[in-house]
Amino acid sequence: MRRFVETMRRSWVFSSIITVALGVVLLLYPDTTSTVLCYGVGAVLLFHGMLDLVRYFTRQEGEFFLRYELAAGIILCAVGTFMLIQPEIVTMVIPMILGIYIVIDGGVNVRRSFEMKELEFSRWWAAMVVAALMILLGLVMFLNPFAAAQVTVMFIGVVLIYQGVSDFIILMLIGVWKRRLENRLEEQGGR
Repeated sequence: MRRFVETMRRSWVFSSIITVALGVVLLLYPDTTSTVLCYGVGAVLLFHGMLDLVRYFTRQEGEFFLRYELAAGIILCAVGTFMLIQPEIVTMVIPMILGIYIVIDGGVNVRRSFEMKELEFSRWWAAMVVAALMILLGLVMFLNPFAAAQVTVMFIGVVLIYQGVSDFIILMLIGVWKRRLENRLEEQGGR
């Protein structure tokens, strides 16, 4: 049992270190990380599409469930190839789409804040302020997608660093608690 606990502790420490390292890389190199991620996803999609095409063209007569492999294979190959050839466009399109979504959601929330005012909620204006900030953020993401993509990747990096450090701190606190418990048990056993 003690060996199992020690193995778990080591794997938790290793996981924390990897998480912090990944967070630092995302924080320091957001543009490179986005491009590498785009290449990775593009390669996976291209490979999956080629597998679908191979399955379609090598299928046996009567294999009904493989009839959509041709369309899926062509689409996956096209998307994967595009991601490999034009990663900059892909990394810019995602924040633009997210920006449009946030603007639309902010507009809906503006309407909701007016409904709150009609229902005589005292803090309807707070919902209006939040909705206006959402619309502003969405417009920034839409109009400057490259910076938005970098900030998003950097934010993910900060979150990963926080997660890794907090996991490590929790592990240390558990170790301190365990030693205190063992000391108490030894003191009680010695009486």
